[in-house]
Amino acid sequence: GGERALRRAERIPPEKALRMAAASVEWLRDGFWPRASPPACAHAELARYAGPAYVTVAMFALYYIFLLFQTYSKLYLLNKRTPPAAAGRALGPRLRTALGVQPYRYHDPVTAAIKYGNTLDPLAILGDRMVGNTLEQLSPFLGSLWLYSIFVGPERAWLTGSVYIGSRALYPALFWAGSPWILLSTVPGYAIIWYHLGATLYALQALS
Repeated sequence: GGERALRRAERIPPEKALRMAAASVEWLRDGFWPRASPPACAHAELARYAGPAYVTVAMFALYYIFLLFQTYSKLYLLNKRTPPAAAGRALGPRLRTALGVQPYRYHDPVTAAIKYGNTLDPLAILGDRMVGNTLEQLSPFLGSLWLYSIFVGPERAWLTGSVYIGSRALYPALFWAGSPWILLSTVPGYAIIWYHLGATLYALQALS
């Protein structure tokens, strides 16, 4: 069977083989990396929304940075608090991750108390509030940002969105400093969200 297939392959002209190879590459490219379809609106109109789009990407990037801090802060505390013999019991005491922490059984009561219900370690509380407060305002911010961009204008949305992300990035340091410093991070964000919503309602009334 193999020799017969090899003889058939030898009878294929080189030009046809090249066309078959090119068609296969094009099929794979279109399957895994589809060609961009023409935009629904003109390029100049689409470019006006680049600012809000950048703000959206930056907001998600900051959110995942906070998530990584939250996770690693708990792993750091676990590695610091849990005895090595108990921590490595499941997978071996010599096993380490690339971050230098030991493997854990997360359903273990000691582990769960540190990772999921920790209200005693300041580092754990900081990580939880960084993620929690950001997540609480994530949908209102992004929703109001794009409503404002569509019905009022994307140019100013770039400015208000950048101010929001800047104040949000200060949250860890200001939370650590305590009250009333934390208000310098949260209050501007609330004001920007409600400014977006109010301006959108005003623009909608003007359309009717």
